[in-house]
Amino acid sequence: MAMQALVMGFGGTGAHILTALKELTVLKHGRVPETIKFLLFDTIADWEPGKVQSVGGASEEKTAKSDDEAASLAPLTEYFQLVDFPPDLRAHVFDYLSAAGDPDGYPHLKDWLHAPWLSEHVPPNQLGINIGAAQQRQIGRYAMFKNADKIVAHLRPIIRRLSDLAKGSDVNVWLIGSSAGGTGAGCLIDAAYLTRLAGDNLKLKVTGVIVLPNVYRNVFGISQGRAYSLLRELERVQEQGHAEALGRHRLLRHVERVGLNRPSRVSAIVVRNPLIDVVQVPVRALQHAWRNRKVLVASSDQRMRHMDRDVWKRLLVASPKTKATVAVL
Repeated sequence: MAMQALVMGFGGTGAHILTALKELTVLKHGRVPETIKFLLFDTIADWEPGKVQSVGGASEEKTAKSDDEAASLAPLTEYFQLVDFPPDLRAHVFDYLSAAGDPDGYPHLKDWLHAPWLSEHVPPNQLGINIGAAQQRQIGRYAMFKNADKIVAHLRPIIRRLSDLAKGSDVNVWLIGSSAGGTGAGCLIDAAYLTRLAGDNLKLKVTGVIVLPNVYRNVFGISQGRAYSLLRELERVQEQGHAEALGRHRLLRHVERVGLNRPSRVSAIVVRNPLIDVVQVPVRALQHAWRNRKVLVASSDQRMRHMDRDVWKRLLVASPKTKATVAVL
């Protein structure tokens, strides 16, 4: 039986990886089978393959495009724009969530969307999310919050159709993005929540693929602190559990710690019914981090902190078959 898969990408990195996967799919099958769906999420307005456009109001980049036109992502069916609408991000930052505004009137935003910091460190022209997330995780997450209902409504029929085709087997859902920028790093965790909600009680296996910042070491503004904060938040969500969106029960119930003695051994945290079943990250960067015993990262306020090896031990498990490093959380 063919694998039923929904492959979702977030931001520019997600677009490039989805395009590469679609190329391989078309090369193998001649077309994309109905059992495989590709879907890209980004804040960019009028997104299309190969288009040169301003990103975050600070630079330009070319969107992902395949040499084979049939393998490029289709803007009408494989792209979901994360749009903003009144009250928009600028209004929240400079008015509603400011000290002079009414932060308590926006409880779903006030605890994590830090308006004073954004107003001081991000130019106003970069707070329009239709040109990108300005390498800020808060902005990427804000885009998910603004579009949450539409995302669930869009995903639900896709997942149901794939589940029907699976005939009782799992539907594989892949969440792909970078921890280096704003869109991917800001969207991935909430995307997993919304996927679980859209899947209702259907059988899903959710896999997250997170690209680490070393891929973009020569790109201005890339922060290891951004990746650190994403992995720490993911660790806490996975270990502590989360209330299901419908409020019926917690997805995380039991945590078993397994073999955390040496990096050469297969070791992991095994969580029953996790938010994300498997998380994959590039192996080279993690081996480098292990050799150095500590990874030096910068927080958003540029103060330096250390991520010690115990954090990596809890996150990682070596997989000899795929030659990748996988965290089973």
